[in-house]
Amino acid sequence: MLPSANPDRHAPATSWRLELQESVAEIAERAVVNELAKHVRDPSYYPPIDHLAVLLQRVAQRLKEVERAPIAEFLGVALDAAVIAGPGRTFGMTNDFLDAADAIIDLLAARDQPVTDLLLAKARYLAVLDNTGQPRADSINRAINASKSAGERARALLMLAEYYIDSSRYRKARRVAGACEKMLTGSSLDHVYYAEILTVTGLSYFFTNINKSEKYFVAAIDRGESLHEHPEVRSAISTAYHYLGRIQAARREFENALGSYVIGERLSDHRLAGTGWYHLRMGEVLLDCGHRNEVYYHLRRAQRIFELGQVISSGDVVLNATWSRYYVWTGDLESAEKLLIEGMRSAQTGKYPRGELICIAQLIRLELGRRRYPSCFALSIRGCWVFGLSEAESGLRTLPSQLQTIAIFARRLLSSRPPKETAHDLPVISCPCADDHNTHDHK
Repeated sequence: MLPSANPDRHAPATSWRLELQESVAEIAERAVVNELAKHVRDPSYYPPIDHLAVLLQRVAQRLKEVERAPIAEFLGVALDAAVIAGPGRTFGMTNDFLDAADAIIDLLAARDQPVTDLLLAKARYLAVLDNTGQPRADSINRAINASKSAGERARALLMLAEYYIDSSRYRKARRVAGACEKMLTGSSLDHVYYAEILTVTGLSYFFTNINKSEKYFVAAIDRGESLHEHPEVRSAISTAYHYLGRIQAARREFENALGSYVIGERLSDHRLAGTGWYHLRMGEVLLDCGHRNEVYYHLRRAQRIFELGQVISSGDVVLNATWSRYYVWTGDLESAEKLLIEGMRSAQTGKYPRGELICIAQLIRLELGRRRYPSCFALSIRGCWVFGLSEAESGLRTLPSQLQTIAIFARRLLSSRPPKETAHDLPVISCPCADDHNTHDHK
């Protein structure tokens, strides 16, 4: 006769498992609280991204047991860390990181807690991976649908407009920015977001009509001059100064351009990519001015920052093109050509048509100097094809102003070395950034 079953004989094991699960949840909770406390004490502190990814996974797996930890705040810090501090090229937990973020956001949404800003933070991280990809658009659109206030909706709409600009859909971006302005007209938030609306509208004209673009950037700076205490305003003005600097550089107003870049960086939120672009643009202008040490310093700073990013970005592509101009200046044409070819390939892989057009234009200039005319012809055909598919979205009506804008930027971009007239016709220009340019080795 078989012994009767004892329903309690597995009770100790079950109890042990429950206690272990509870201890894992408590450990995750304590870790979340500790890391968040460190960040609150020092906002510049971010834990290593690998540690954050593992911790997010543990929290996501124990969501029902993790009740007391401020998981929304912690997720925001983790997503910001991925954008500001950079996960590096060896980070291999992207899908795990995003899956954990989605699980936490879904739980918070089910509890009817605000998730719009978390979805926008996720969209900023997705922009690092692919700034024109559908996942970024999906996260932004979900943020719009989840918004519970006019402020949340405004932030989401303006990020959607930026997505359209990155995707070269400029008219669509202006329609979204206009809808945001209409929604906020007469509200108490109008003064907070109006500078950003002006900046986004300026960005939508930047690649097609820089004169109109400039007016919006100047208006954004004037509108937000006395509102720097609002992060949204500071960020918008920082961007406006940066792009105003690019317009000034294209017009060869180099001193004004450098000053605009420095002011923009001081007002910025110091996100990783933004600081990389700041050093890259400073290097471009200083290259035009003929300051070799300063150029090398800023381009190396940009390179080291972009290398902290998870994937090869549009910044890497434009940096390759700028290094190429540097090597042409020093007479190393082989290195210049190699960098441009690498930049073209990276742009094609990463779907950065503007970056590819920059590399194509400089390669044509290089090949013309070597009298390689068949290569110039093939590159010209490729350039027209890329431009037609990506940038000529406004039709024949705006094509003249768009071509005029391209010509203004190309005139400076295609100069093989700092022009002789720089030394004679312009005042001596020094870098206003206040950094010690001799802290890095020089070539």
